[in-house]
Amino acid sequence: MKKISLDYKKSPQDREWDASCRKARMEAITFIGISKKTSGKVTGWLLKKGYPDSIVDFVIKELVAEGSLNDENLAEILLQSRKDKKAESKMASFQRLVRLGIDKETARKCIEISFNDINRELSDSIMLLRLKFSSKMDTIHELDNFEQLKLKQRIFRFLTSRGYSTEVALRAMNKVLKDIAFDEE
Repeated sequence: MKKISLDYKKSPQDREWDASCRKARMEAITFIGISKKTSGKVTGWLLKKGYPDSIVDFVIKELVAEGSLNDENLAEILLQSRKDKKAESKMASFQRLVRLGIDKETARKCIEISFNDINRELSDSIMLLRLKFSSKMDTIHELDNFEQLKLKQRIFRFLTSRGYSTEVALRAMNKVLKDIAFDEE
Protein backbone atom coordinates (compact mmCIF):
# COMPACT_ATOMS: atom_id res chain seq x y z
CA MET A 1 0.00 0.00 0.00
CA LYS A 2 1.32 3.40 -0.93
CA LYS A 3 1.98 5.82 1.91
CA ILE A 4 0.05 9.07 1.59
CA SER A 5 2.08 12.12 2.46
CA LEU A 6 0.60 14.72 4.73
CA ASP A 7 3.33 17.27 4.03
CA TYR A 8 0.78 19.95 3.22
CA LYS A 9 -0.20 20.00 6.91
CA LYS A 10 3.38 20.62 8.06
CA SER A 11 4.92 24.02 8.50
CA PRO A 12 7.64 25.11 6.04
CA GLN A 13 10.24 24.71 8.80
CA ASP A 14 9.13 21.12 9.47
CA ARG A 15 9.22 20.28 5.75
CA GLU A 16 12.70 21.77 5.49
CA TRP A 17 13.85 19.81 8.56
CA ASP A 18 12.41 16.57 7.09
CA ALA A 19 14.15 17.23 3.77
CA SER A 20 17.45 17.89 5.56
CA CYS A 21 17.07 14.67 7.56
CA ARG A 22 16.38 12.66 4.40
CA LYS A 23 19.38 14.21 2.65
CA ALA A 24 21.66 13.62 5.65
CA ARG A 25 20.40 10.05 5.93
CA MET A 26 21.14 9.35 2.27
CA GLU A 27 24.61 10.87 2.58
CA ALA A 28 25.28 8.80 5.71
CA ILE A 29 24.18 5.59 3.98
CA THR A 30 26.38 6.46 1.01
CA PHE A 31 29.32 7.10 3.36
CA ILE A 32 28.76 3.81 5.18
CA GLY A 33 28.56 1.95 1.86
CA ILE A 34 29.41 -1.74 2.12
CA SER A 35 32.00 -1.28 4.86
CA LYS A 36 31.27 -1.14 8.55
CA LYS A 37 31.59 2.28 10.15
CA THR A 38 31.13 3.37 13.74
CA SER A 39 28.45 5.83 14.73
CA GLY A 40 31.21 8.20 15.84
CA LYS A 41 32.80 8.22 12.39
CA VAL A 42 29.45 8.78 10.67
CA THR A 43 28.58 11.53 13.17
CA GLY A 44 31.89 13.28 12.57
CA TRP A 45 31.50 12.98 8.81
CA LEU A 46 27.97 14.44 8.83
CA LEU A 47 29.06 17.28 11.11
CA LYS A 48 31.96 18.00 8.79
CA LYS A 49 29.47 18.15 5.90
CA GLY A 50 27.73 20.97 7.78
CA TYR A 51 24.60 19.31 9.16
CA PRO A 52 23.31 20.65 12.48
CA ASP A 53 23.63 18.53 15.62
CA SER A 54 19.87 17.90 15.87
CA ILE A 55 19.70 16.40 12.37
CA VAL A 56 22.86 14.35 12.90
CA ASP A 57 21.56 12.95 16.21
CA PHE A 58 18.22 12.08 14.61
CA VAL A 59 19.84 10.35 11.61
CA ILE A 60 22.30 8.39 13.78
CA LYS A 61 19.52 7.17 16.10
CA GLU A 62 17.49 6.13 13.06
CA LEU A 63 20.40 4.23 11.48
CA VAL A 64 21.19 2.51 14.79
CA ALA A 65 17.52 1.54 15.24
CA GLU A 66 17.35 -0.06 11.79
CA GLY A 67 20.71 -1.82 12.24
CA SER A 68 22.76 0.04 9.63
CA LEU A 69 25.10 1.13 12.43
CA ASN A 70 26.03 -1.42 15.08
CA ASP A 71 28.90 -0.30 17.30
CA GLU A 72 28.72 -3.39 19.53
CA ASN A 73 29.13 -5.77 16.61
CA LEU A 74 32.00 -3.74 15.19
CA ALA A 75 33.69 -3.56 18.62
CA GLU A 76 33.47 -7.35 19.00
CA ILE A 77 35.02 -7.84 15.56
CA LEU A 78 37.84 -5.42 16.38
CA LEU A 79 38.51 -7.08 19.75
CA GLN A 80 38.59 -10.53 18.15
CA SER A 81 41.12 -9.29 15.59
CA ARG A 82 43.49 -8.12 18.36
CA LYS A 83 44.67 -11.53 19.51
CA ASP A 84 47.86 -13.55 19.21
CA LYS A 85 50.60 -11.32 17.80
CA LYS A 86 48.33 -8.26 17.98
CA ALA A 87 47.19 -8.81 21.57
CA GLU A 88 46.57 -5.73 23.71
CA SER A 89 45.60 -4.98 27.28
CA LYS A 90 42.11 -3.93 28.34
CA MET A 91 43.12 -0.27 28.49
CA ALA A 92 44.81 -0.28 25.08
CA SER A 93 41.79 -2.04 23.55
CA PHE A 94 39.42 0.45 25.18
CA GLN A 95 41.43 3.40 23.86
CA ARG A 96 41.52 1.86 20.38
CA LEU A 97 37.73 1.43 20.32
CA VAL A 98 37.09 4.99 21.50
CA ARG A 99 39.60 6.37 19.00
CA LEU A 100 37.75 4.50 16.22
CA GLY A 101 34.50 6.26 17.14
CA ILE A 102 32.74 3.80 19.43
CA ASP A 103 31.15 5.53 22.40
CA LYS A 104 32.76 4.90 25.79
CA GLU A 105 29.85 3.00 27.33
CA THR A 106 29.62 0.54 24.42
CA ALA A 107 33.42 0.13 24.43
CA ARG A 108 33.41 -0.62 28.20
CA LYS A 109 30.62 -3.15 27.81
CA CYS A 110 32.36 -4.96 24.94
CA ILE A 111 35.71 -4.94 26.74
CA GLU A 112 34.15 -6.51 29.84
CA ILE A 113 32.49 -9.21 27.74
CA SER A 114 35.67 -9.90 25.78
CA PHE A 115 37.95 -9.87 28.82
CA ASN A 116 35.50 -11.78 31.03
CA ASP A 117 38.18 -14.19 32.21
CA ILE A 118 40.32 -12.62 34.94
CA ASN A 119 43.42 -14.32 33.59
CA ARG A 120 42.75 -13.46 29.93
CA GLU A 121 45.11 -10.50 29.98
CA LEU A 122 47.87 -12.60 31.53
CA SER A 123 47.33 -15.51 29.14
CA ASP A 124 47.25 -13.14 26.14
CA SER A 125 50.52 -11.55 27.23
CA ILE A 126 52.15 -14.97 27.72
CA MET A 127 50.98 -16.08 24.29
CA LEU A 128 52.27 -12.86 22.79
CA LEU A 129 55.68 -13.36 24.41
CA ARG A 130 55.91 -16.93 23.16
CA LEU A 131 55.05 -15.86 19.63
CA LYS A 132 57.28 -12.79 19.53
CA PHE A 133 60.34 -13.94 21.46
CA SER A 134 60.30 -17.72 21.13
CA SER A 135 63.74 -18.08 19.51
CA LYS A 136 65.38 -15.62 21.90
CA MET A 137 63.70 -17.06 24.98
CA ASP A 138 64.88 -20.58 24.17
CA THR A 139 68.51 -19.46 24.31
CA ILE A 140 68.24 -17.07 27.28
CA HIS A 141 70.18 -19.39 29.61
CA GLU A 142 73.10 -19.42 27.18
CA LEU A 143 73.44 -15.63 27.46
CA ASP A 144 75.60 -13.90 30.04
CA ASN A 145 73.90 -11.95 32.85
CA PHE A 146 74.11 -8.60 31.06
CA GLU A 147 72.55 -9.99 27.85
CA GLN A 148 69.83 -11.73 29.90
CA LEU A 149 69.03 -8.44 31.61
CA LYS A 150 68.85 -6.63 28.27
CA LEU A 151 66.48 -9.27 26.88
CA LYS A 152 64.26 -9.11 29.97
CA GLN A 153 64.13 -5.31 29.71
CA ARG A 154 63.23 -5.55 26.03
CA ILE A 155 60.45 -8.04 26.79
CA PHE A 156 59.14 -5.85 29.62
CA ARG A 157 59.16 -2.72 27.43
CA PHE A 158 57.42 -4.62 24.65
CA LEU A 159 54.55 -5.73 26.89
CA THR A 160 54.12 -2.32 28.51
CA SER A 161 54.09 -0.70 25.05
CA ARG A 162 51.11 -2.93 24.25
CA GLY A 163 49.30 -1.46 27.25
CA TYR A 164 49.83 -4.24 29.78
CA SER A 165 50.33 -3.16 33.36
CA THR A 166 53.74 -3.62 34.95
CA GLU A 167 52.31 -6.38 37.15
CA VAL A 168 50.96 -8.35 34.18
CA ALA A 169 54.19 -7.80 32.22
CA LEU A 170 56.33 -9.09 35.10
CA ARG A 171 54.05 -12.05 35.79
CA ALA A 172 53.98 -13.04 32.11
CA MET A 173 57.74 -12.74 31.74
CA ASN A 174 58.39 -14.75 34.92
CA LYS A 175 55.90 -17.44 33.88
CA VAL A 176 57.53 -17.87 30.46
CA LEU A 177 61.03 -17.94 31.98
CA LYS A 178 59.94 -20.53 34.57
CA ASP A 179 58.45 -22.68 31.80
CA ILE A 180 61.71 -22.49 29.86
CA ALA A 181 63.74 -23.41 32.95
CA PHE A 182 61.37 -26.31 33.68
CA ASP A 183 61.62 -27.58 30.07
CA GLU A 184 65.42 -27.60 30.26
CA GLU A 185 65.47 -29.76 33.43
